[in-house]
Amino acid sequence: MLDAITQEYLRVYGKEYDSFTKVQKVFLQNNLETFTRITQRTLNRLGYPRLAERLGLSGSNIVEFIFYPDGSISDLKLSLKSRHEVFDKRTIELIEFAYKDYPRPKEKIKIKFTVSYKIY
Repeated sequence: MLDAITQEYLRVYGKEYDSFTKVQKVFLQNNLETFTRITQRTLNRLGYPRLAERLGLSGSNIVEFIFYPDGSISDLKLSLKSRHEVFDKRTIELIEFAYKDYPRPKEKIKIKFTVSYKIY
């Protein structure tokens, strides 16, 4: 039985995961949860999108980008958009703030994970 983190990266990467090097796979296994936690912490600082809060909206999307050993990113985009544009815009903003705090890879890697929006 696979743990939830392993199931998540296998779900979002699909067959693409098989093409990763061992170093890249280990990096994902060790850090994907950290990426999600840092992104959530950044969302908490920036705040839930006001329009979404007012309308009681929730949703999720999948973000992806190339992450480099020097800490820079490129090709930031959504590989799966939510049903609400307000979340899609906020996710791009989140990553633009949060990536500076992400653990750096030893080699270039495509990062891909789900960003969820829920009103509690």
